[in-house]
Amino acid sequence: DSQFHLVEDSESVLRTMSDTEKTNEQVDAMDVTDTGASDAKKPAKREKKAKPAESTPETPGRQSTRERKTVERLSLTIKTPTKISVAKGLGDKLEEIPRVDLNISNTKKEELKTLHRVLFGRPGSGVEIKKNLLAFSGLPITEEEGQKLHIALKAVGQEGADEITLDGVLEKTVQKLYNCTVAELKQMVHLFDLSHFGSNKDDVAHSVLRFL
Repeated sequence: DSQFHLVEDSESVLRTMSDTEKTNEQVDAMDVTDTGASDAKKPAKREKKAKPAESTPETPGRQSTRERKTVERLSLTIKTPTKISVAKGLGDKLEEIPRVDLNISNTKKEELKTLHRVLFGRPGSGVEIKKNLLAFSGLPITEEEGQKLHIALKAVGQEGADEITLDGVLEKTVQKLYNCTVAELKQMVHLFDLSHFGSNKDDVAHSVLRFL
């Protein structure tokens, strides 16, 4: 009996093991089936297409959007003063009169500008001041105009004298002399080495004009 029970127990164990293996195989088969079905249900992943690289337009250089303002350049025109032409007068050149030549040569250029303006219309500059003054030989007038001037100067202050009108160079020279100060007129008297002149401005101006 005991052997019989052992055989039955062995067969029972074998059946149990066989059933267990079958059960495990069935479970494995189901897992494989489920996995395949689930994979089939999943949609296939779309492959991402690589985007072509955007090409940037080539520019020769950075272009500014600001408007460029046109620059107006100033052109400076420097006028060169024309050279003074010393006209021939009725007398001797000042450089030919020793005392006058010495007085002008020893005087500073700045102090001679007033006289230069009276005789030539502008103060002058540099070496031309003394050069022009020493070359001066009297106002560029005719002998008739010179006589007219002497008569006009003698008639100054005399009652009943006819009025004489001066024009041209004489008129301009008289006007320039009257625009000078007494000190400037007296300096001209010294330069021209004049010993006789009046006490007021008119007399001094007349003495200078008579010499010119």
